[in-house]
Amino acid sequence: MSFNLAINAAFPRPFGVQFQEFVRKALRFSMVMIGPVVFIIASVPALGQQITVVSAVLPSSRSVPVGLTASAYATIINTGSVTATGCAISPSSSALSATLPIDFSYQVTDPATNQAVGTPDTPATIGPGDSQTFEFHITPTDNFSPTEITLNFQCNNSDSAPVVAGLNTFLLSGANGPDIVALSATNTGDGIASLPAPGGTGAFSVSTSNLGTGGTITATADTGGVPLPVTIALCQTNPIDATCVAAPAASISTPISNAETQTFSVFVTASALVPLDPNYNRVVVRFTDSNGNTVGSTSVAIQNSAYEGPLTISEGGVYSGNWESLDPNRPAVVIDTAAPVVIQNCFIRSKSDIIRVDVDNANVQIQNCRGFGLDPNVSGQMRGYFLRSSKISSLVALHNYIQGTSFGFNNYGGMQSSATISIQYNEVYNLDGAPSDGMGGRTLSGLEFGQDNGNHFVILDSMQALPDATIAWNQIVTDPYVASLGDIINIYRSSGTASTPIQIHDNYMFGSYSARVTEVEDCCGPNANTSEGIAIDGSDTDTATTTSAFVDIFDNQIVDHAGAQGLGINVGHDNQAYGNRITSTGTLSNGVWMAATYSNALTVGNFVYNQPSNVFFNNSAHDNIVGWLIEVADPNNQYARIGPPIRSDLHLVNCSGNCSNNISLPDPITDDTQKGELSLWRLKLDSNHIIVGPTQ
Repeated sequence: MSFNLAINAAFPRPFGVQFQEFVRKALRFSMVMIGPVVFIIASVPALGQQITVVSAVLPSSRSVPVGLTASAYATIINTGSVTATGCAISPSSSALSATLPIDFSYQVTDPATNQAVGTPDTPATIGPGDSQTFEFHITPTDNFSPTEITLNFQCNNSDSAPVVAGLNTFLLSGANGPDIVALSATNTGDGIASLPAPGGTGAFSVSTSNLGTGGTITATADTGGVPLPVTIALCQTNPIDATCVAAPAASISTPISNAETQTFSVFVTASALVPLDPNYNRVVVRFTDSNGNTVGSTSVAIQNSAYEGPLTISEGGVYSGNWESLDPNRPAVVIDTAAPVVIQNCFIRSKSDIIRVDVDNANVQIQNCRGFGLDPNVSGQMRGYFLRSSKISSLVALHNYIQGTSFGFNNYGGMQSSATISIQYNEVYNLDGAPSDGMGGRTLSGLEFGQDNGNHFVILDSMQALPDATIAWNQIVTDPYVASLGDIINIYRSSGTASTPIQIHDNYMFGSYSARVTEVEDCCGPNANTSEGIAIDGSDTDTATTTSAFVDIFDNQIVDHAGAQGLGINVGHDNQAYGNRITSTGTLSNGVWMAATYSNALTVGNFVYNQPSNVFFNNSAHDNIVGWLIEVADPNNQYARIGPPIRSDLHLVNCSGNCSNNISLPDPITDDTQKGELSLWRLKLDSNHIIVGPTQ
């Protein structure tokens, strides 16, 4: 498989025609094959009609020097039943807030010729079931590293088109060097590489043309951050007969001249079933320059199976497979037995909960599964939980990947004892507690719990005297503007014992942003963000036996947290934090300050619940390393912060145990400080031979 495509900087008509056909096929596939999942039909109450738009971009990346313009094409399709008006393209709010040094414009094109028509930056009207083609232009005004720009495709009477990375996002860098326009082709011509049964190998081809200066490029392929059970190799090919010029390898470095075209084949071998889900299950081919900067990319969806409908488990046993629920009121998997259940080697996606336990005293093990939360498309409804359980007897969750749910693990104990909890080696990305707006977007105001909205990666709620509870070696990463997360780990009215404390250790947490990332007010109004990285939590009615107690928190890394505290011991007794590293610049990567309320790195304090001395006692924090920057409150505006920034490392006002040897990092706390934490985390994983996320 191969095709030869010559492209010059003017994007001549032959490229445009091929682009249009590619986009139309990609979008036609998206709507027909996965419309209920990826492109959610949005209802507009004022009209009583369905209006939704979907979009695609090609090429998906460019790299141009400062002052030159990167051009690309886009198509918007109105899949609704009424006319969409005022349809336009712009960088999303996240890209604008990132203050990228760019100028942006767009213009309608004639789909027959791919030539611009009309006036620049003029919105279009798109009839029901019809489409409109555009070209857009981005000019860097300063150098910047490769940045994935989320484009906002929106009409006056619709919500924005759903974002699918690699389909309607645009990777751009402002730098001098190669500028690789890459297009992929599959056997079926629909952007899907269909793989054989596990063990077999499928393939697709990539054609590139260099619109920039000559240089050396390196081609690699990956799964875009989603751990999939595949191995990938690629080779450069003869553009005439598509044969490999050398044996396939994990990477290929090759010189490329200006205007030169090169072709490649990519080979994908799946070791397990991979269901069709173009939102997540993709292979991305990347081209980097000699400095390691991405200067071109393209992607295809991969699959060798399909999702099945919801599953109810009424008998113990081992279950493997791929399940989904497109009903916002029905979980994808329901466990309705107390007999031991093992769910393993699975893909699960749902508009409701991924897995829900409907019986007490259940024994559940989940391992090597991938769970994806879908927008419920019901106004005011949050995305589902990865696992929701009550009074569980045993929960073991190992080597899972979780993305786009609201909660990870929500466990309510009803003040029972004897539960075994082991949540380890999981990879978690973008948990989002912001409710759906019912139109494919997120509700960002009027949130029930303020800006953090009360969702967690793990909450142990009312689980007392646990004999064996460990939360360890998990990686939790959150991106601003697309996800909102409360306390990442919350121990609420739960406890271990003096001989078997709850152990929370060696977790890496990056980011925990409010729904409206840069807005804030003092505690505890509707715009407050009072989330914590790790919170020992409870209430003012706790007793010594019902409060959170006997919790050991050690060797965790909490980075770039935007809430109230990095780590807070706020209730209870016999809790200790030691050996943790807690750092935050207080800003996004572009220097914009994040929303935070009474923010500090490490707290041992009884000022929230004011528990009596026979409930709050013997809590300690020692040998931690901290570096925490915040802006102080503006006395004239409760929603604002003012500079200059201050350090807010320690708040150990009620520490009655050992609170010695806590070290404040030297100034300045910078992005490099935070990047160093990621390097340290990777070193820890390597030295301990630990893999987070699925192992197969």
